[in-house]
Amino acid sequence: MRRRRTLDGVKGLLLREAKVQPICLVFDDFHWIDTETQALLDSMVESLPGARVLLLVNYRPEYEHGWANKSYYTRLRLDPLSSEGAEELLAAILGVDAALDPLKKLLIERTHGNLFYLEESVQTLIESGALAGGPGAYKLTEDVSKIQVPSTVQAILAARIDRLPPEDKRLLQTASVIGTHVPYPLLSAIAEMSQEELQRGLSALQASEFLYETNLFPEREFTFKHALTHEVTYGGLVQERKRALHAAIVGAIENLAGYQIDEQVERLAHHAYEGKVWGKAATYLRQAGTRAAKRSAHQDAIAQLTKALETLENLPETTERARQELDTQLILGPAVQSLKGLEGPVSIRSTFAPANYAIRWGRPTSFSPQHGGYVFAVKTEASFKSQRAFRRKCLPWLKGSLTRNFSCKPIMPPGPPNFSVESYLRFGTTRSKASPSTAAASLAPIPFFPMVVMTLEYAP
Repeated sequence: MRRRRTLDGVKGLLLREAKVQPICLVFDDFHWIDTETQALLDSMVESLPGARVLLLVNYRPEYEHGWANKSYYTRLRLDPLSSEGAEELLAAILGVDAALDPLKKLLIERTHGNLFYLEESVQTLIESGALAGGPGAYKLTEDVSKIQVPSTVQAILAARIDRLPPEDKRLLQTASVIGTHVPYPLLSAIAEMSQEELQRGLSALQASEFLYETNLFPEREFTFKHALTHEVTYGGLVQERKRALHAAIVGAIENLAGYQIDEQVERLAHHAYEGKVWGKAATYLRQAGTRAAKRSAHQDAIAQLTKALETLENLPETTERARQELDTQLILGPAVQSLKGLEGPVSIRSTFAPANYAIRWGRPTSFSPQHGGYVFAVKTEASFKSQRAFRRKCLPWLKGSLTRNFSCKPIMPPGPPNFSVESYLRFGTTRSKASPSTAAASLAPIPFFPMVVMTLEYAP
């Protein structure tokens, strides 16, 4: 409900502004969109016919959406350049010297008109010394037959990166671990360079068009020229170096963020996980999942919380680890329920995980003020087609797991008085000591619920 209200509120704000003046919404690299923005846009698209809104998005061919059947949707495919278009581009970049014609033909054949491939190929030839001069007036310095154009743009990028001076290559790789967008203060904190060396390195990388400066306020920020540039640079790092840099980034963000650290939990979670700082990774992943759940981004919440549980498996089995697993499961359960409903498939291990953690360590570690006990849910799998199958699976576990110090009390309103979990599991009925009419009514089988919510109370 809250998620729906949030999406409706944002959409309403945009549509209200469209009544004041026409608006144009532009979304770049839509193939990387998060689930909540996707939901907003899906809802927005339905309202476009009656609004003065132009929605422009660009994305890679592998991205799919559900708008193709809309009469007001137009797809503009950006195909590779034609031979004529590629020749025109190369003439603008290299010049019109007839001696360059064989090179232009070679580049067009190898790159198949891919614009980024063409640009990087030319840049490679300039850096390797095969071309000399300036934009629009380049000259060949060697025979075309000796020029080797790598078969992929990734290979070209890797070769360009390898030709960088060692300190510049190291700086570029360090920046790639931060991400496609690189805040200057964070880069400065982990680069292990003086400010003079850092400024010189950044200037060189900008001149080589590996990085662009995209922001000056409130802090300087750089971005990689292209997603492939970042991908190839990051992929060239050995695993141990990646891990060390990710771990260093966690400490740097913690020091830089100060009181605003809550706004950085998603970034901290990512770097702590990649840096194998398991304790911090579990904490930040749980916090990121909690933030996502609070804004009703249930899919993101499930992904973060599931990853948090996987991360905790790297820690020793202690009471503290059990407490964290317990807390994570308590947040994960409602997110799964909100997204998939009560009948969503959940494994037996996940079904009983919260109660198992409490029992394993001798006491429940999380209490519900309302019910005076630890609240957990017994949830069925989709394969539980009947109450009988459900009882056969659950009852032995309940009997075998609850020790003498624990009592299991149901809290599944509305229900008949003196609701008995055991009688429900065994017979699908409830027993009551109330009036005959109430008792008679309670003896009838109650509807099968795929979830039984209970409190697990500890009595020392």
